Amino acid sequence: MIMAASSEAALYLSQNLSPNLYSDPYWLKLLHFKKGRSLAKGKDFFLAPQGNVDPQAELEATVKAFNDPQAKIGTLKLHPQCIFIERYRFLKEKGVIETTPIVCKDFDFWKKGINAKSLTLVFSTAFPNDPSSMFGHTFIRFNQNVEGKNDLLDYGANYSAYIEDPNPNPFVYAYKGIFGGYRGFFGFSPYYMKVNEYINNESRDLYEYDLNIPPENVERLINHLWEVYATTYFNYYFVDENCSYMLGDFIEVAMSKWDLTTIARPFYLPSDLIKKVMSIPQAVTDLHYRPSLKRKFTASLSLLSLEQKKELKDLIEEKKFPRDEKNDQVLDSFLYFKEYESRKNKVNLQGKNQGAFREALMARASSKEKSAELVIPLKEENRPERSHGPQRVSLGGGFDKNQAIMKGTYRLGSHNQMANDDGLEKFSHFEFLSLATSYAPKGKKFKLEEAQLIRLISLFPQDEFDSRLSWTAGGGFEKIREDSCQDCHRFGFDGGLGKTFALTENHWATLMLGNFAEYSTHFDKNLRMGIWGQLQFLGKTHSIYKYKVASKIKTDVLTKWKTHYSWENTFCQTLFLKNNIELRMDSKWWSRLGAMTQNTYEHNLELAYYF
Repeated sequence: MIMAASSEAALYLSQNLSPNLYSDPYWLKLLHFKKGRSLAKGKDFFLAPQGNVDPQAELEATVKAFNDPQAKIGTLKLHPQCIFIERYRFLKEKGVIETTPIVCKDFDFWKKGINAKSLTLVFSTAFPNDPSSMFGHTFIRFNQNVEGKNDLLDYGANYSAYIEDPNPNPFVYAYKGIFGGYRGFFGFSPYYMKVNEYINNESRDLYEYDLNIPPENVERLINHLWEVYATTYFNYYFVDENCSYMLGDFIEVAMSKWDLTTIARPFYLPSDLIKKVMSIPQAVTDLHYRPSLKRKFTASLSLLSLEQKKELKDLIEEKKFPRDEKNDQVLDSFLYFKEYESRKNKVNLQGKNQGAFREALMARASSKEKSAELVIPLKEENRPERSHGPQRVSLGGGFDKNQAIMKGTYRLGSHNQMANDDGLEKFSHFEFLSLATSYAPKGKKFKLEEAQLIRLISLFPQDEFDSRLSWTAGGGFEKIREDSCQDCHRFGFDGGLGKTFALTENHWATLMLGNFAEYSTHFDKNLRMGIWGQLQFLGKTHSIYKYKVASKIKTDVLTKWKTHYSWENTFCQTLFLKNNIELRMDSKWWSRLGAMTQNTYEHNLELAYYF
C-alpha cells in the first residue's frame, strides 16, 4: 500500500486545480462511494490508509503514487499507472498528472482481447427451481469492434458471489447471502458460454438491451473493470448489493449522469435495473430476445400433427429407432427433446441416450430439407420492465362471520399469485414479510391477522413430454380460523409437491400434497403436525382479470384425525385497473369435519397499490 501524499503533493494539488476535485462525482464513482464510504473491500484498491472513507486522502495518495517511478502495488506488482488505468486517465484530463504514460503490456493485452465498442445489458428470466434466482439475473455483454462478427463471440461480464462450496448448507447459504458473508467479483467469459448456461442449462429466456453508450465511455468502463479485477472485491448481499445493483453502479462509470442505483426501498431487484435504464430517454437503442431451450422444444411441438407427436413419443420411449424415422420435423423435435432432457436433469447424453441422439443427428443430416423455422415472437407483456412494483399496500373491508371489518395489508416483496404477472413467471408466487391487520368498528378493536415470513409457489404445467413437479413452501404467524377460538394465532411452516396441468394457455389446474407443523398455546400439547391436500384452479382472461378457486383439506396426525380435520375453500378474483393498481375480492370458508355447521367465513374487497 502507498502511504498518503506528502505536503508537496498537497501543495501541487492546490496550485494546479480546484481543491474540490476529491468531491467530483466521477471521482467518487471510481471509488464506489455510497453514503460516505466505499463499497470496495480489497486493501489494494486504496492507496491511502483511510482511502475507503476519505476521498481527498485517496486523491492525494493516488497523485503521489503516479509520480513515483518505483511504486509497485497489488498482486500483479505493477506500477500504479498500469493498475489504475481510469484514475490515471481522469486525473490526466483534469491536469493533475504531468508524467508521460508508461506502457502497460498486461492491460493492453487484456483490453485487446475484449475489443469492445458498445454495451448490451442482458436480463435473464427467473429460474424457478432456485429460490435465489427467482427474481431473474442481469449481466452485460461487451460487443466487439469487428464488422459482421457473431455476437456469441463477444465477452460477457457478470457480477456474482464467490461460493467455494458447490453444495452449501442452505441455512449457511441464506445467512451469508443476507448478511454479506460472500465476496462479490466481476468475471469475464465468452458470451456463448453465458447463453449456454442460461438458455440451455437452465431454460431461461434472455432479453438483450443495446445501450446508447459512446465507444469512449465503454473504454472508461473497461479501464475501471481492470482496476477492480486487479485490486479488490465487494461484499455480496442478496437483498441490495447484488448482481444488478453493482452492475448499475459500474455502468454509471461509463455514463456518469445516469442514476441506476438510487431506489426508495431496502432491496434491489434485477428488474429494477431494466426499469431504470428504460426510464432514461434514448438509453436503449434496440431490444433482442433469445428464447430458452424449453421454449424452442415447445415451439417445435406446435409444428407437429397428432400423428407426428405419436411418432415422437415412440422415439422417446424407444419403441422406434431414429434411423427408421423419415419425418424431418419429428427428428428435429426429438433432438430438441433429448437436449432439453439432458440439461434439465443435469446429466450428459451417454449410453443409449447418446447413441439415440447421435443416430438422430445422422438421420437428420442425411436429409436435404432445411429445418422448419421456429417462430417464437417477443411478447410485449413478458418484458421485465412491464412487471409491477414489488411492494404492496391495500385497504379494504368486508365481513368476518357476521361482523363488519376494515382490513389493511402491507407486503415488502415481491409477487403474489393473484397479482398481474406481466413481466414475471405465470402464476408464480414469491412473497416475503407480509402483514395483515383488521379493525372491527363495532368493538373498536385492532387485530393482527397474519405476519407471513415467506411463501414460495412454483408451478410447472405437465405435458406428455415433461413431468416436472410443482412445489410450494413457506410459513409464518397467522390467525386460527378453523377453530372456535376468536383471537387465537399460530406459528407454522408447510411445504408440498404436486402436479400442474395447463387446461389452456391461461387456465391451469394444480393438485398438491404436503405436510405441515404448527405451534400455538391454543392447541392440545401446543403442537399440530400432519398432512394436507389441495386442488386449485387458476386463470387469467383478457389480460385484466384473474381468478383462483381452491379447496384444501388438512389433518393433525398427533391426535384423533376425525376431530382435527379442517377444510378450507377459497374463491379469489382480481381486476387489474392499471399495472400497479388492482381491485381484489377474496372469499374464504373454513369448517371442521363432524361440525359442518360450525364454520367460519370471511369476505374482503380491497384496493391495492404496488410500488
